[in-house]
Amino acid sequence: MKNKEYISASEIAEFVYCPMCWWKKVNGLSGENESMKRGNDHHNFVFRWQLMKRWLVFGVMGLFVIVMLVILLIVLLNHFNP
Repeated sequence: MKNKEYISASEIAEFVYCPMCWWKKVNGLSGENESMKRGNDHHNFVFRWQLMKRWLVFGVMGLFVIVMLVILLIVLLNHFNP
């Protein structure tokens, strides 16, 4: 362990989040392993999936608004131009 006179806020946050990862980092050990890599890959997959769903929802909503505006335009044109 390093001999320091102070402890930074980020070091406290790292310890609170995961004491084992903090201990490994302080002692110069690697914190990466296969399960952490799989966890990171899973989180990246979930993030991309959520992003894709969000764009899909916005796209469908946008398409719905366009269709409703076209229907409104058709109705108004038929009403004022018999």
